[in-house]
Amino acid sequence: MAEKAEEAASQNILCPLCLDVFDNASMLICGHTFCKQCLERYDAAHRDLDHMVCPLCRKVTKLDKSRVAGLPTNFTVNGLVDEYHSSQGGINAVLEDRPKCTACELQEDAESFCYECGNYMCAKCDHCHSHLTSFFKGHQVVSMKDVVEGTASIGQVTDKCLVHKHENKDLFCEDCKVYLCLKCMIVNHRDHNIKNQADFEREIQQKVDDFTKRSNDRKNEFEKHIQDIECKRQEIFTTIQKLQGNIREAFMGKLEKLKENERLLITETQLLQENCDKELDALKSGHRQKIKAISSSVSLVANGRLRHLEKDSLTAHSLISNELEGLLEEAIDEDSVTDLMTRTSTTLFIPAGDTLLDLGRVSIPCMAIGKMVDLLYPMSGITRLSEDSILVGYGSSRYDADKVEINGSVRRCTQRSVRLYDVTHQSNSTIVLSRDQRKIRFYSAKDWSLTSEKTISNDTGSSYPFISVSSENEIIAANKNDRIHIFDPTGSTRKHSIATMETPMQALATKSGVIISSSCYNTPSRVRVYDRDGKSGDPISAEEGEHLYPAVDGEDRVFIASVNKPAGRIQITLYRPECLMLKNVMEFEELELTLNSTWCYLVSVSRNTLAFVCGTKVYFLTIPPGIVPLAAE
Repeated sequence: MAEKAEEAASQNILCPLCLDVFDNASMLICGHTFCKQCLERYDAAHRDLDHMVCPLCRKVTKLDKSRVAGLPTNFTVNGLVDEYHSSQGGINAVLEDRPKCTACELQEDAESFCYECGNYMCAKCDHCHSHLTSFFKGHQVVSMKDVVEGTASIGQVTDKCLVHKHENKDLFCEDCKVYLCLKCMIVNHRDHNIKNQADFEREIQQKVDDFTKRSNDRKNEFEKHIQDIECKRQEIFTTIQKLQGNIREAFMGKLEKLKENERLLITETQLLQENCDKELDALKSGHRQKIKAISSSVSLVANGRLRHLEKDSLTAHSLISNELEGLLEEAIDEDSVTDLMTRTSTTLFIPAGDTLLDLGRVSIPCMAIGKMVDLLYPMSGITRLSEDSILVGYGSSRYDADKVEINGSVRRCTQRSVRLYDVTHQSNSTIVLSRDQRKIRFYSAKDWSLTSEKTISNDTGSSYPFISVSSENEIIAANKNDRIHIFDPTGSTRKHSIATMETPMQALATKSGVIISSSCYNTPSRVRVYDRDGKSGDPISAEEGEHLYPAVDGEDRVFIASVNKPAGRIQITLYRPECLMLKNVMEFEELELTLNSTWCYLVSVSRNTLAFVCGTKVYFLTIPPGIVPLAAE
C-alpha cells in the first residue's frame, strides 16, 4: 500500500491542503488545484473578501456570489483520480462497501489494512500478521472501522522508504521538502539542508501550537472588543437619547413661547376690535342725535296753526326753521367710517422669519480662536495667572517672563535677569519656576520679589523639572526620565516618587488626587493616569506623527490636544477621569494653526477658555458655551 500511496503522490493527485487524494478537484485561476471541500474550509476564514488568495503562489482569484461553488472543476485531475481508484481496485469504496481480503484467497471481508504490506486483511490474516513478529514487526496497521469512521486514512504516506524497504524515513530535506531515509540522503541529497524528522515535526508542531495560542488569544481579543462595542453602543444610545431630549426641550420651549406670542397677538386684535366698535358706536349715536333733532324741528315747524304766526311766535318759527335748514344742509360724516375701515384693513399680521423657527443644529462642537498673539521668542513654559491672562517663560531664549492677556497685550513682568524654564502659580499668589536641573525658586506674584530658593531631590532627572501645582499647592515635578516627584508646597520635602511607564514631560494634578502624565513629543506619545502609589490605567496613545499635550481645569476636566505639526492641525478632546482611566466625553473639530515647534503647552485659563502655545504663537481658544458638561455629572 505504501507503493500505492507513493504512486498517488507521483501522479500529482494529492491535495496540497489535506494531503489526501483529490475529492472533487476545483481549480484556481493560477492553475493550482485543491479539493472543493478544502477550498470551502479555506474560504470560510475569509468570507469578508471577494476573492481567494492561492495558498501556494498567493495569486488572487476573483469569486462570484456562489464563491467556491463557482470555481471551475479540474476534469483532468478528476479523471486521473478516477483512473487511480480503478487501478487500486476501488480504494475509496471502503467508505461504502467493505473491501475483501487481499492477503489470502478466501475473499472474506477485510478487518484491517497494513501500510507496509499494502494488503487488506481479514480477521484470520490480521491475527497471523500481528503474531508473526519476525516478519511483520513494526508494520503500521489500521482497522477498517477507523477508516470508515474517518479517524484514519489508507492514503497516508508510510514511514518506510520505498527504495530502501527496511529504512525509516526519519530525515527531512528542506530543499526538496520530502521525508527520506539516511541512504537516500547520502545518495541524492548530500548537499541539501537536512533535518531530523523529529526535530522538523517538533518545529512544525511548535508553529502550530503558536498559531493555535495566538489564534485563541486573538479571538479572545475580538470577543472582548465585541463586548466593548456593545458597551459603546449603549453609551452612544444614551448620548443620542440625551440629544433627542435636548431637541424636544428646545422645541417645547419654542412652543411655549409661540403659544404666549399667539395669546398676546390675539389679545392685541381683540383690543383693536373693541376700539373699532367704540368708534362705530359713537358715529351711530351722533347720527341718531341728528335724526332726533331733525324730527323735533320738523314737528315744530310744521305746526298746523301757521296763519297765527306773528310777532314772537313768528320769530320763534323763523329760528327753528333756520336751525332745521342747518341740520338738513349739514353733511353726513362718511369719512370717519371710511378712515376707520382703512385703518383696520391696513392693519396686517407680519409673520416672523422662518429662521426663528430653528430649534438649533446637531453638529460636532468647534472651538473658536478668540485671539492669536505673536511672541518674540519661543515659549519654554506657561501657567495661568488669572481668568484673562497667562505667564510665559522663555528658558534659555530670554530672561524673565511675559504676561499675555486674552485681549492680545503682552507685558514684561520682571527685570531680574531670571531664566524661567517652566513656571506654575500657587493659589497663595506665589510664582514657582524651575531654574535648572535641581533648583526651583519662589517669587511673589505681586512684586516679583524672591521669597525662597530650594534644591529639590530631582536626582534621577536629566533636565530641568517641568512643574505644576495641585489644589493643595503641592509641587508636581516631571523630570524627563522615569519619575514624577511630588513635593510639599515649600519644595522642602519629597512626599511621593512615582515610577512611570513612559518618559514624563508634563504631570498635572487633579482635585481627586490622581496625576495626569504625558510624554508629549517623546515616542510613544501617551497620556496616562497614575495614583500616588504608582498604579496606572490604560493610556491614551497618539496616532503616528502626533503628540499629546494635556490640561486640567478646576473642575477636573481633562483636555488633551493632539498636535499634528506636519499637517498644521490640532484636535482637542475632552475627557473625564474615572478611577485610573480617562473617559472620552467630547471631541472638538480640528483646528488649523501655525505650528512652528514640536514643544507645545495647553492650559485652562477659565471655564470657557483654553490657551494653546506652540513656539512663538499663543492661541486663546473659546469653548462653545452650554455644550461642555461638568467633569462629574
